[in-house]
Amino acid sequence: AQDVSYMRAGYGKIEFSCDFGPTQFVAVRQAIAYLLDRDEFARQYSGGYAKVVNSFYGLSQWEYKENKDALEKELTHYTLDVDKAKQLLVSDGWTLNKDGKDFKEGTDDVRYKKVDGKLMPLVIEWANTPKNPVSELLSTMLPKEMAKVGMKLNTTTMDFNVLLNNIYRDGIDKPKYHMYNLGAGFVPGESFWYEWSSDPKYFGLQNTNRIADKELEKYAYACKSTKSGDKKTWSENWLKFEKRWNELLPDIPLYSDEYHDFSNPKLQNYKPDGMWDWSYAIPYASVSK
Repeated sequence: AQDVSYMRAGYGKIEFSCDFGPTQFVAVRQAIAYLLDRDEFARQYSGGYAKVVNSFYGLSQWEYKENKDALEKELTHYTLDVDKAKQLLVSDGWTLNKDGKDFKEGTDDVRYKKVDGKLMPLVIEWANTPKNPVSELLSTMLPKEMAKVGMKLNTTTMDFNVLLNNIYRDGIDKPKYHMYNLGAGFVPGESFWYEWSSDPKYFGLQNTNRIADKELEKYAYACKSTKSGDKKTWSENWLKFEKRWNELLPDIPLYSDEYHDFSNPKLQNYKPDGMWDWSYAIPYASVSK
């Protein structure tokens, strides 16, 4: 058999709800990213057939290929750093215990922060799906590191359709979950500005994170207003968007997979890639005699 390999146009991720609970705070989202060894996670999950990405992109996108050096140099590569996570939480005000007194390490289990006059616990509600190797690996890697900084992870396993209902808040009166694990995929004509619009009418099916950041939105809509064919301007605004996204971290990107297609050696001119998968590539292929 012959083998064609290509990188995925997307990534596996932890997705955050950015409008309520602890994950509404950038520092908490960043702290969680610093409590996970993403490189080791990708290695264990994929057996070496995936790479870690640091923002809202897949490794087969032309924008990534064109800006690879800048992305490597300018984006934060979040990886396991318990001290950094703790520092972020303390700076963000997670310094109290359940009685509103100073949090004491080794005595108090969970940090609290005063939000709108009330004490908010640093408890993350996580929704995941059954028989999911990503969920299983996260379950072994995250809770013990979270406990070191006074953060607690509560896990609820549910059918994928129920998980989606919670993300979209379809029939959900009061949201419960701060964190989900699933995947993101990109298409050649990506209209990503609706996903990051601060207009509440896009919250739900499009902006599932419910993040409302004017700077992120500005760069996304700058891409939208780029004239057709002006790849240079698009690429410049895309890079600004990616840098801001990497700072805000509405998702934690976990891995972008390497795909392999195997076929009979008679198959000729079969050239898939992440943006052009087998269903598009196969009509242009031929079979030798």
